[in-house]
Amino acid sequence: MSAESTTPAPEILARALAEDFWRRAADHDAAGSFPTQNFDDLRTAGLLSLNVPSQWGGAGLGPEAGKPLELWKVTRAIAFGDPATAQSFHVHANEIDIILGLGTPQQHAMFLKPVVDRGVIFGGYGSQLADSTPTIARRRDGGWVLDGKKFFCTNCEAAGAALVWALVEGDEDPSDRIQVFCVSHDNPGLRIQRGWWEQFQGMRSTGSHVVQLDRLELDESAALGKPGDYLRLGLQARAYCQFAASFVGIADRLLHESCTSVAFRKLTDDASAIARIGNSRLHLDAAWGLVERAAQAYQRGEPDAPVRANMARYFAEQAVRVGLENALDNIGTFAGSAASGMPKLARDIHLYIRHESRDRILRTIGAAQLDLRVDTNFSGDNPILKGLSKHEHSPSHR
Repeated sequence: MSAESTTPAPEILARALAEDFWRRAADHDAAGSFPTQNFDDLRTAGLLSLNVPSQWGGAGLGPEAGKPLELWKVTRAIAFGDPATAQSFHVHANEIDIILGLGTPQQHAMFLKPVVDRGVIFGGYGSQLADSTPTIARRRDGGWVLDGKKFFCTNCEAAGAALVWALVEGDEDPSDRIQVFCVSHDNPGLRIQRGWWEQFQGMRSTGSHVVQLDRLELDESAALGKPGDYLRLGLQARAYCQFAASFVGIADRLLHESCTSVAFRKLTDDASAIARIGNSRLHLDAAWGLVERAAQAYQRGEPDAPVRANMARYFAEQAVRVGLENALDNIGTFAGSAASGMPKLARDIHLYIRHESRDRILRTIGAAQLDLRVDTNFSGDNPILKGLSKHEHSPSHR
């Protein structure tokens, strides 16, 4: 987007949509339905192709273009309206970044032009449960065959394509065998299994069902990069900034609702209520400052950028925790009413912030400070490899 353009900045466009997202959130939550209308609005505003390169019709923003903060600001604005929509949006945007980071120019055209031309939404399917069989990729006749089951498959209800993480069959170190594939959702080997996600009480409208992969056949063009590249290039840690941006957007909403309630309840002379507002604002601004610092580190290619991303992710969660408690205290008993939006928001928060272990993130930050060997990608808990020790013997597995 050029400086001469009269089109509003993407962040402004997202902010304009956020209040509609807030009004629709309760219905999507109650039905457990994917926010299709929200994504139609994002598509119309050009935000689904925000980080698609301009040569393919996108805005050419995002981390791979050296402009990460512009993308993260949009995630923050969307989260002010609905955390579930923000999660679905940033998964979609992250998959585009991964394609750009791992793929060839031919793959960029193949997989990203449909985002612009047809509004394709990407899903992201990486997680395994600790007792599940790892998803295995086997080479076959110049291509690949995938078998396995993925959990927390965000966007699978609406995805036209998805990135799938699998473990290439072999005896090498498991981390060196992680391969990312781009899979069309019309592949007959991919099947959505419903019933599992419905038991969850938060983030219900992200469409995060189970996906079963049964002898899913792919040609060589579906493989992005080489086995192990995803971790070697540190792409996962960068996604922590998207979580951080989303958390800050939720903290924005909590502060907004807290301020609105203080004014409505005529508590502007209540010292405790005012202090809670200040406390929330302090945490919110400090968290966003860490996101901005991480963005600068990535732009400059600083080696500690992944650690900065972990720091932003950790403190943004802290801002949400503090903001929620302060908002509940300032809103009072009305916070228990569905009409306030707070019960749904609190359920979303309680699930969303547990996407990563905050203790592990702190250990990652501490280990980096001590110059110890540290994996900044998953803070020591790689969900792609869960269940490996139970189901696949590997002499190099530690």
